[in-house]
Amino acid sequence: MRELKTTFNWLVSRRLCPSNPCIGIEEYEEDSFVRYVPPPEDINAVLLAAEPWEYDFLQCIYHTAARRGEIQRVKWDDINFQTGKIILWTRKRKGGSLEPDELSMNSVLAELLENRYRDRHRESPYVFPNNDGQMISKNTLDNVMPRLCRKTGIKPFGFHAIRHHVSAIMADSKKLSLVQIQKQLRHKRTTTTDIYLKSFTGDETGAAGVLEKAQKKEVHTKVHTIYPKKKTESE
Repeated sequence: MRELKTTFNWLVSRRLCPSNPCIGIEEYEEDSFVRYVPPPEDINAVLLAAEPWEYDFLQCIYHTAARRGEIQRVKWDDINFQTGKIILWTRKRKGGSLEPDELSMNSVLAELLENRYRDRHRESPYVFPNNDGQMISKNTLDNVMPRLCRKTGIKPFGFHAIRHHVSAIMADSKKLSLVQIQKQLRHKRTTTTDIYLKSFTGDETGAAGVLEKAQKKEVHTKVHTIYPKKKTESE
């Protein structure tokens, strides 16, 4: 229905159609569903099994509650170590154009990014580049979570489930308001955040400070590398 309304609005704006015939149609009822929230031990398992660059990528998602593509697009120009801020670019808005969102970094995230910056790919603007310095590819990222879940023998989940996990932590902490969680998740409206949080269940489970505290006992040190290891033909 959303796509039909958008299509007819486009036709109306160009005077190719007199009106939008979808206006006034009652919305269909939607079945509620529960988003999967991986437990802390499963998050910890994939962190321990990850290669160094994968570990860094996962931690960036964890400490920002970001979407995969947002971390994939991060450049060094988006990070200000002096002010402790990071800019994420998102397309999850009306129109689909990239928009910037600025977030605070906690000490875990700042230290991780400082380590990556020291050993960065000198010819790449990206925090997570491929060997050639270009933005890390979709194919590379698509293989990460399935492989780590198989390796650790846990219930499969993807990058976005980490966002679910972090959202649940923020909600269950009782230390953050709905508005604060909304800003961290970067929803335009609190109603979106409220609906999003209501789709979670579980007994486990703010933003920057809450997440840092929640993971202090789970953080593991890894050797940092800047880009994925290039596979050989035998692999």
